[in-house]
Amino acid sequence: NTNDQGVNTNNQGINTNNQGLNTNNQGLYPSNNICVHTNNQGVNTNNKGINTNNQGVNTNNQGVNTNDQGVNTNNQGINTNNQGLNTNNQGLYPSNNICVHTNNQGVNTNNKGINTNNQGVNTSDNICVNTNNQGVNANNQ
Repeated sequence: NTNDQGVNTNNQGINTNNQGLNTNNQGLYPSNNICVHTNNQGVNTNNKGINTNNQGVNTNNQGVNTNDQGVNTNNQGINTNNQGLNTNNQGLYPSNNICVHTNNQGVNTNNKGINTNNQGVNTSDNICVNTNNQGVNANNQ
């Protein structure tokens, strides 16, 4: 009983600002598979990603074995601002696997990533972050 949520976002253009907030709050023994694939290509691109994982004991906001839909967004143009908020709150007995694949290509690219992991009692958390930044004058913090 695995819940897979896939968000595939492709943003192409000049002066593109993509801000993604992915918050995962889990209870006791949760099972959640989230895969976010982001491809940003262009000039003067600012990508900020905050991945916060808070795990506690007996935090029940949703039920067990929840199946949510996937979102496929394709944005092309100049001066595009995309903001996505993905919040997943789960109940009892889920297991958390988060995989973030980010590919940023361009000139004058600023990528800031904050990954915070707070774990409570009896939690299982596997986080895999694969970041590929290619370009000229890139500032990665």
